[in-house]
Amino acid sequence: MKAKLQEYALIAEIVSAAAIVASLIFVGLQIQQNADETALNTRSIQGSVYQSLVEQISSMNLARVESEQFADLWARYQLGEEISSVGEVEQLRAYAALIIRHGDLAFHQYQNQLIDKESMDSILNPILAHISFPIGQSSWENLSPALNKDYVRYVNQSVELIHAAHP
Repeated sequence: MKAKLQEYALIAEIVSAAAIVASLIFVGLQIQQNADETALNTRSIQGSVYQSLVEQISSMNLARVESEQFADLWARYQLGEEISSVGEVEQLRAYAALIIRHGDLAFHQYQNQLIDKESMDSILNPILAHISFPIGQSSWENLSPALNKDYVRYVNQSVELIHAAHP
């Protein structure tokens, strides 16, 4: 009888060990499924964030499309013509502030890994173009102290790279 009990105990230990292994396999599969789901959610959030940034860029660009006056001002500005009207200078400064603040928001999302470097650099292009002109440069200098210091450094380094590539 004692041998029978030992045999049952051994079988129970084997079944118990198999149950533990099965439980660990199940937990491992659950962890993998959760990791896959988290990665999918992260990619979805990244896509939504980038789409939102692109929509904001589009709305800012609409100012040049919908307003013939602003489109004309922008063209003259890009051609390097003298902008002497106080109202026009203020429009360009306000537009600079919009795109600079937009870049600051994008940089925050870049720091939080919600957008990648390529997307960040794409969003930065209009800012770099604008601050290469005097009104944009003065807007950048006025706004920089209130912006994320890492963003300011990132933009300034990008400007330096452009100047080094096109002396």
